[in-house]
Amino acid sequence: MGSRRPPREPPSSAQRKLRRRPRLLNLAGYVIGTLVLSPIADTIGRRNMPLTTESEHWPLVLPFALAGPS
Repeated sequence: MGSRRPPREPPSSAQRKLRRRPRLLNLAGYVIGTLVLSPIADTIGRRNMPLTTESEHWPLVLPFALAGPS
């Protein structure tokens, strides 16, 4: 008795590329982070590293969080 949704159209090639981009950026971030941040952590100490990464992370993420829906 519930309402049925109409079938979805398959995603366009542009939509598929947009879906793929965050995954690739995330993977690249992990690779670059491992190669760059590990030697830095050995230099400044493992206990100071979370503070360092968070202090770099929030200024980059906060504008997007405050922007709201597009």
